[in-house]
Amino acid sequence: MRPKMLVLSFLLFAAAFAVFRFSEKRDVPIPYDGEMPERYVRKGFQPYIKAVNKNSQQLRALGAKIAGNCPDTECKAARVYAFVQRDVRYLSDPAGFELIQKPEETLALMAGDCEDLAILVSSLLWNIGVETQLVATDSHMYSRVCGIDRHRFEGILEDEYASSLTVTDTRQYLPANSAWAVSFEGTGAEKAYVIEFSAGEPVDIYLFPDKNEFDKMTKGGNFRYYDTCSAKNSRGEKLWCGIERGNVIGVKTRKASVLTFKAVKSASFSSDLVFEEDEEGTLCVPLDAAIKGAQVLPGMGMDEDGITEKYVIDIR
Repeated sequence: MRPKMLVLSFLLFAAAFAVFRFSEKRDVPIPYDGEMPERYVRKGFQPYIKAVNKNSQQLRALGAKIAGNCPDTECKAARVYAFVQRDVRYLSDPAGFELIQKPEETLALMAGDCEDLAILVSSLLWNIGVETQLVATDSHMYSRVCGIDRHRFEGILEDEYASSLTVTDTRQYLPANSAWAVSFEGTGAEKAYVIEFSAGEPVDIYLFPDKNEFDKMTKGGNFRYYDTCSAKNSRGEKLWCGIERGNVIGVKTRKASVLTFKAVKSASFSSDLVFEEDEEGTLCVPLDAAIKGAQVLPGMGMDEDGITEKYVIDIR
């Protein structure tokens, strides 16, 4: 009898343990079908949704201060993003832990990882009347705003980020029959620029493939240039130019003149901006404040090569 009792006791214990384990798994808040990113399997998305504070006097006051006199969603999104992207450092979670900070905790540290920064951006925007979503991938999370007017948003970027987008802004005296040039560095991909110049006397301005072609011009030889971003015998114009790394803009004078020259990256035609659409076809802009750098804009996204899972998290 004793061995049978032992076997029966073991079976009862195993059954109870299985029930416990099954009920424990059912309690994990996983609101989406299919495979979830590994880092979210244990907790699901609910803790991240819960961490977004949509009604806080502290966050509302800060959001209002950041947004200032913004009249629309596009302006509020750009300014809140700029605050978090520029002023709040990226800080990884403690080793071996998935730490989810409340927005107030991220502000106290002025630091957090991608989830913390996304939660902070979303919280600030909700508190000043802008609805957001969270977007999670295999290894990343960011906030996004939908219902954006693209042209208005791009115009806001060119106003708000004028200083960081400006590559050259100079005013100088050029003697008669002299030449002046500016080189463009950065990535090899073509970028859009707005070139503005004015001069007291007519000048010639050319976009050269490289400095060698500029040097040929200064020596009076034959040279190559891009006609679409050039002007001859002009006292001033605004040119829209596609410029690659290594290109050179050169100016040649006939008479002595004061030249004012400005080159600004154009957000309106930037290939770096990424616009997404929700399931209803509404235009959305990612606000990935975890991307750091002096010339980072709202709408720029991480490289998604290799990403196999992407979830849009409704936090309404």
